[in-house]
Amino acid sequence: MRAFALAVLVCVSGCATRTIVKPVPVEVTKYIKTPIPPELTKPCVYQPAAPACSRNGKPELCNDQLLYERNAYRLELGLCDADKTELRKLNDS
Repeated sequence: MRAFALAVLVCVSGCATRTIVKPVPVEVTKYIKTPIPPELTKPCVYQPAAPACSRNGKPELCNDQLLYERNAYRLELGLCDADKTELRKLNDS
């Protein structure tokens, strides 16, 4: 019985086809994360000017100061928007 099992095993193992695998180089995409520059992540802070005028004994901004404040806020908003645009460019690349 053992001899028969051995003979069957030898016959079956001889019939098995061997697959030869040829190594093929494959290009793997490697993602490189770019660190975000710290100047782009700092908070946008604007320090308003101290009131130069007063009304009824309370400090208040003068008309020219209000105009200056409005323009300064617009400038700060534009700079913050430019920072966020740079962050979006980093995300797209």
